[in-house]
Amino acid sequence: MENHDGKKPWLRFDEAIDDFWDRHTKELRIGKEESVLIFGSGTWGRGLFSYAKNHSLFKVKGFVDNNPSTWNTIIMDVTVFSPRECDSGECADTIFVVATVRRPEDIKTQLRNMGIKENHIRMLDVSDYGIIIRGVLSRKLKGRYSVDENYPSEDR
Repeated sequence: MENHDGKKPWLRFDEAIDDFWDRHTKELRIGKEESVLIFGSGTWGRGLFSYAKNHSLFKVKGFVDNNPSTWNTIIMDVTVFSPRECDSGECADTIFVVATVRRPEDIKTQLRNMGIKENHIRMLDVSDYGIIIRGVLSRKLKGRYSVDENYPSEDR
């Protein structure tokens, strides 16, 4: 099944996902040699990690998460740390990327309270993540239901 531009519908979503990560990682302004801790080991943190690793964007030292059940676990070949482990000053020169939709501003305040400098805190803006959700749902439902990949679109 092809859409109006001759592409298979799921390719558009893959392109949209790549475009999303490309735009948002550029906004983070992180150099290839800089060390990064991703705050949030859930969907967005893992997505950022994968994209950064696959495109050699920056060095991810690990994840930081407020969820105690994730501490000292390995996700995607890196360790998940407790925020307290970064409280000792060891992370003073590390860049933190807040990659969560749950209370990102609270996490930014938490990092400031831990002594992390403002210019070392970067926020991943996931406010336009709807297109990715539509893509994932479309893939999961394809074959079982008729799916309109264009709904809702900007012009409706």
